[in-house]
Amino acid sequence: MELVPPSGETLKNIFQSINLNTEQHRRDTELLKTWLNSQPHLPHDLDDSLLSSFLVGCKNSLERAKISLDSYLTNRTTCPDFYQHRDPCDPAFRKMSRVVRYLTLPRMTTEGYRVTIYSLVSPDTPAKDIDLCLNASKVLCSYDVRFLEDPFWAGDVIVIDSKNYTLTQLPALMVLPVLKKYIHCVTNTLPVRFKKIIFINMSPVVEIILKTIKPLLKQKIAQRIIATSEDHKFLYNHVPQDILPEEYGGKAGKLTELNDAWQLKVESYREWFLNDMKRKVDESLRPEKSKYKPKEQMFGVEGSFKTLTID
Repeated sequence: MELVPPSGETLKNIFQSINLNTEQHRRDTELLKTWLNSQPHLPHDLDDSLLSSFLVGCKNSLERAKISLDSYLTNRTTCPDFYQHRDPCDPAFRKMSRVVRYLTLPRMTTEGYRVTIYSLVSPDTPAKDIDLCLNASKVLCSYDVRFLEDPFWAGDVIVIDSKNYTLTQLPALMVLPVLKKYIHCVTNTLPVRFKKIIFINMSPVVEIILKTIKPLLKQKIAQRIIATSEDHKFLYNHVPQDILPEEYGGKAGKLTELNDAWQLKVESYREWFLNDMKRKVDESLRPEKSKYKPKEQMFGVEGSFKTLTID
């Protein structure tokens, strides 16, 4: 699958929205690399395209990009369950792709937003087939692919199609310690600006999940959640119809084909992920003046809850 880059006009608008130009971006990428190489506790072998993504995602703030990059790399130590098993060709990883659809659409919106669709493939999926930890790893891998390949975008629109979720699956979906760490990794450490999180085909089970996780989100993100019992046609108010999958009335292709193509794209970066599993943060070498404090940031993420008990 090819992620269609922004048009010249869209790219211009993206740069203008964060007060950035090409020369400054090139210069700041080098500055971020120099800073990274000066940090004794962090790995230094990161691609320029990934560094570029952090600058754009942090709205052209070099200082914010430094903190975000530090926290992103530190996740490999503080959240090892998500980062120790990153082989996208592993049978278990591939199986999750057949259980849960997670794909980024090829084309952007006119504003320069990337649109990602998340849905359960079948309502008959048993709870034992849903591995929340592995699914979190898959999502984080997908973001890495985007950071490496697609550094220029204005924000994310997440579409969660809720129609295939059932109460029998709830225990597998509500492993609170995993959810807390997952939310931390995605919303607190990645350089992603979530513009809208849209739930369609809302069901009682997803309402329970949403009610649980909403207090864990930053207020700004929680305020951008849109939930409706309406079907995919509701999306036309927020996303150009033609960039959506055929099942949603668009022209992007069939959901199954798009999901398979996205899995193959992630697999094409297998060597990068295998190398990433070797990246470690050495906390014993962290400078005292480091602005990112893992123990403080992770406070409250660890919990004693194992699963949600349903009365």
